[in-house]
Amino acid sequence: MQILDGGVDKISIFPSSFFFFFFFMRSIWKGPTINKSLVQILSSSSDDSSSMSLRMRDSFIFPEFVGKTFYVYNGKSFLQVTIKEGMIGHKFGEFAHTRKRPIHKKKK
Repeated sequence: MQILDGGVDKISIFPSSFFFFFFFMRSIWKGPTINKSLVQILSSSSDDSSSMSLRMRDSFIFPEFVGKTFYVYNGKSFLQVTIKEGMIGHKFGEFAHTRKRPIHKKKK
């Protein structure tokens, strides 16, 4: 995958396989959603221990993020998410839940 910065407002992403189109795209002409600050992480050669806080939960996880740590906002606090191979293609918001699981009382 090759990411080119076409200006401040325009980011063009050129995938290398049909699987990428099928799995990542909302539609082919719209392209995947990605935060501009995430493009800076992709273009820079930062170390694996770098971490970043995100408020945009709708950005896609790319293969270049594997091994990096992100703090994703769930509406109340930032939750730590370490990217693994199985998370590629999903969105950051899928791994930072916004609601707690209900706790039901036991019947006596």
